[in-house]
Amino acid sequence: MLHHLLWTSGWDSTFRLLDLLIVKKEEVQPYYLLDPSRHSTYKELQAMNNIRHAVFVQYPHTKELLLRTKFFEVSSLQPNSKIREIYHQIKEKTHIGTQYEWLALFVEENQIPLEIGVEKPPSHLLNRQPYWVDFYIVNHIESTQNEGNTVNKLASTSEAYQLFKHFEFPLIEMTKLDCKAYAIEHRFIQIMELTWFCHAPVRELPCGKCAPCVQAMKYGFAYRIPVRGKAFYYLHQLKKSIKKLF
Repeated sequence: MLHHLLWTSGWDSTFRLLDLLIVKKEEVQPYYLLDPSRHSTYKELQAMNNIRHAVFVQYPHTKELLLRTKFFEVSSLQPNSKIREIYHQIKEKTHIGTQYEWLALFVEENQIPLEIGVEKPPSHLLNRQPYWVDFYIVNHIESTQNEGNTVNKLASTSEAYQLFKHFEFPLIEMTKLDCKAYAIEHRFIQIMELTWFCHAPVRELPCGKCAPCVQAMKYGFAYRIPVRGKAFYYLHQLKKSIKKLF
């Protein structure tokens, strides 16, 4: 079975990639959207090269399963007023990155059942007021069967169905720490540590302030943030607390 996967070199999409290649031994077609204004592009491409090399060396059979990444320019995507409207409606309610609008445009144009690595937030945060899009998605998923596999998609009754209707969420029932435990069990955790997540690197290290860095701090991956990044994170949290007081 061929899987169409958005691969950004991040923890989530790389976990899905490695699980399919190493454990399930299934074919993967990766996709990546190029945005020149994205500060992390170089680090993401560098990480993808490092991961591809490492997996080929350690698991030679994957050379036949991992296809060449298909790159698309964000600037080439055709505007869609309906998608933009829905995107901004969601943005008013929760934190959602600009990449979700790009991706919605991309899959609408290409009609690809694109797998994306959105995971379940950790249990200690699930009962709090949701403010990231993964909270929204986890509460609006419906599962169906396709070729004997369970496919998790956004429910057609949800308000954001038009934005996410072509996406599949294979990791939505796992947390990042679940993925870490699985990667340790199946002995590919060292490759997982080659992943990249920060959107605004400082001196080629995670910044500690962007949304993925904040998630890393809150989701049990603080060890991946350098001291400087942790300082920025705690300073930002302190400023937010002071602002709430006044």
